[in-house]
Order: sequence, then C-alpha cells, then structure tokens
Amino acid sequence: DTEVRRRKLYEEVSVLTEPDVPGAAEGHIWNFEDFQTQIFDRPSARADQLQVAAVGRKWVGMASVSESVKGKWVNDFTGVVPAWRGKGIALAIKLAVIRAALAE
Repeated sequence: DTEVRRRKLYEEVSVLTEPDVPGAAEGHIWNFEDFQTQIFDRPSARADQLQVAAVGRKWVGMASVSESVKGKWVNDFTGVVPAWRGKGIALAIKLAVIRAALAE
C-alpha cells in the first residue's frame, strides 16, 4: 500500500470505471484526493480488503468494501475497465472479498 500504487489504481481502474456507476453525474470523475478519501481513508473503509484484478502488470478491476457495523461488510464499489468486461473479473474479485469476509 503506497501512494504510487494508489495512483496506479486510480489511473488504471477508477478513472475508467467510476463514470459507469449507476446514478453518477454525467462526465463526473473523482480526482485522486476524493478517490483516496473514499476508498482508503474513510473510517469505515476496509482498505486492507481491497481486491484488485490484474492482467500482467495492468490493473483491470477493483472491488472495495466498508464495515460501518462490526462484522457487516458492504460492497462500496466494483469496477472492471471496459476492455476486460464480460470475462468474469467482477465476479472473481467480489468472491475474493466474500472469502476474506468469511475468513475474518
């Protein structure tokens, strides 16, 4: 967990997927500071359980969760870059989050 890796996740995944969130304002893209605040720095964020999908060195998807009530995880965001959609990546990273939650 470094700023360099957070920026990589922001640039390679968030910028390409956040506009597709249902209900998102058209054309809105978080800046890096908003991304960092929402995904990593919120008190309920479980950044330690963030799941990232990669193809080689390219990051193509992510799933983040929060825990506002002890033991109850909520999917905050799951996104896969357009070129990699339809290949089961979102399902795989959501299942990884579920496995982590069950293990805890």
